[in-house]
Amino acid sequence: MSFQPNPAEARFEKRNARALTARKWARGLKLVLAGLCLTAIWQERALYPVMHDRMQAVYVHGMDWIERMEGGSSYLTAMGDFGIKDNSGEHDALTRALLNMRQ
Repeated sequence: MSFQPNPAEARFEKRNARALTARKWARGLKLVLAGLCLTAIWQERALYPVMHDRMQAVYVHGMDWIERMEGGSSYLTAMGDFGIKDNSGEHDALTRALLNMRQ
């Protein structure tokens, strides 16, 4: 007995395989898009002021947590100030470069 595949079934399987691949890409792209949106909100408060304020509060909480950790102070010293202005009102070099690119 020979088995002849039904052309309709073959097309259906190919379409399902393509749909599965598309869903995998879409899941990853959703995460990337969400990250880009949050980055934009972090940089520009006017986009979504409530979320920006919440992100700032989470940042402060996270920095406090890292400082309380054993070795957290050395980590923060090694990483720099993450774009926060220091006592003299100046940004770090990376933030200055990004601000110059933006203008």
